[in-house]
Order: sequence, then structure tokens, then C-alpha cells
Amino acid sequence: MRVLVIGSGTVGYRLTQYLQKDGHEVFCTATSQENVDRLSNVKACVLDATDADQLRSLLISLAPLDAVISTIAPRGGIEAQGVAMLEHQRHLYLKSGRNLVRLLPATTQLIYLGSTIVYGDHGGQRINETAEWRGVSERALLQMEVIATFAEHPNSCVLLLGGLFGPTRSAYRAAHLEIEMPGTGEEIVSVLHVDDGVRAISKVLEVGASGVINVVAPIEVRWRDVMPRARWMGGKSPYSNAVIESRILPTIGFEFEQKVLE
Repeated sequence: MRVLVIGSGTVGYRLTQYLQKDGHEVFCTATSQENVDRLSNVKACVLDATDADQLRSLLISLAPLDAVISTIAPRGGIEAQGVAMLEHQRHLYLKSGRNLVRLLPATTQLIYLGSTIVYGDHGGQRINETAEWRGVSERALLQMEVIATFAEHPNSCVLLLGGLFGPTRSAYRAAHLEIEMPGTGEEIVSVLHVDDGVRAISKVLEVGASGVINVVAPIEVRWRDVMPRARWMGGKSPYSNAVIESRILPTIGFEFEQKVLE
């Protein structure tokens, strides 16, 4: 398959390498030539996906494509907060999403990597893809808007990923973050090893899955266990509070392999 991976960060670069080893013809993008130069053994170019003209030119040059995977994410991780970051996310996600939906042919699979933040507070109960989206934070509402945008493409699939851990996002680092966090720390947090995330994306690509699919490690862990040095400020957590499972991944033959918090 000919695949374009938009973004070359934590997930994008590892996904590009994985798909290449699996025999696919893969291209990836980065936001600057400096970032492109850091990538090795992959076909990469500079792209601002919020620029419709840039995106159109790239899609024409690579056509035909079997799939486009948007792994775009702003820098900052869990520490990134505030109005400026939210507005940056709004511009980045919505503009790039609208451009992709408008420019991609219906025959090209469009995969978007979203967040389980949309589920909000389910009181720590077990839920799957049929659960109500109860997220009320601005970030959750933005994710819902972005997902709705990508869903306008007739061949789209949205993967809701847990918080990523792995070689560049270690549990050790999270355990040593001394930052203020909303909530009590007793809420259930959804987590995912980046390598399992990459494998899940590859499986979705392989079977041509569509709709919304949860990709969360099958473990039950609380925020306080992940970030024991955080200062919990009380109030409502903006993240999901549920044991999130997938009823879809097992039906397409996917199993989790990695231990996340070791």
C-alpha cells in the first residue's frame, strides 16, 4: 500500500518505520527541514497541513494513495496547558482536518489519531465504543469537533488513544513530574504503549476498518499511580475517568503485547 503519514513525532516516525518494514511504500511529513533532516531511513518532506495549497501539491505528487494517517499533535504533552495551547490545537487540528477531508478522494482511507478525553467522567466504570461522550472540558469539546470533521470523509477511521508511554515518553519521567494537576489523582487514566499503538494503527490499515475505535492498554491504573509527585488540586478532572476497552480490536485480530508502566 502507498501510505502518507502526516507528522513525525512520537507516533508518526515509529509508525512510518514499522509500515516500511511491513512492506508498504510510506511517506511522512515534518513541520520543518530541520526536523526532516533528523529522520533517517524514511522518505520525508516538509508540510504545513493547515496550508491547503501545500497539502494539495503533496497529495498530487504522491497520488494515488491508499491511506493517509494524521498523527499531528502539538508539542508539550501533559504539561501543556492554557488558552494559547488550546487555540493552537484548535487551528492545527481543525484546519488540517478540513483540508484533508476536502482534498482526499473518497477511495483513500483517512485515519485520525484522537484522544479518549472525549469520554469524560464515567465514575471509573468499564466502557467501550458504545459509551456516551461525557467530556465537558474545552479540550474534550475540541476533540469532539475534530472527530466530527474527520468523520465527514466517507472512508474515515478515528482511533481514540490512551496516554502514550514508551521510549520517548517513559513512565519514569511521568513519575517525576512535579506539576499541578486537576482532580484528586484517584481517577482512572487510560494509557497505551506507543509500540502497541503503532501495531493497532497498522492492523486498522490492513483490514480497512472504519468508525471510532478505542486503543487503550487493558490495565486499570489511577492518575496518582502514574504521577505520584503531582500536586492534585481537586475539582473535576478534564480527562476521562473510566476503564476503557475496545469491542472492535479483538474482532480484527489485534492483541496488546507491551507492558506500559515498566
